[in-house]
Amino acid sequence: MTRILLIDDDAALTSLLRDYLENDGFSVRVENAAARGIEAALSGEVSVAVVDVMMPRSSTVSKCCTGSARRASCPSSC
Repeated sequence: MTRILLIDDDAALTSLLRDYLENDGFSVRVENAAARGIEAALSGEVSVAVVDVMMPRSSTVSKCCTGSARRASCPSSC
């Protein structure tokens, strides 16, 4: 099963997205804090990450997506 990670500080948005994605058969994990989100993205436990790179204190998430701190295991695509 495809596991999707949603990283966004907007809880209402991530709740809505989670509902839609789970109804389509995806496994969804939500992180509303940038630091926890990047840890989850780099854990190797998710297939893809959907990231709000404009989150407060999201420089680590942005670096992962732009490549300046990207690891081969980073599953996100920005």
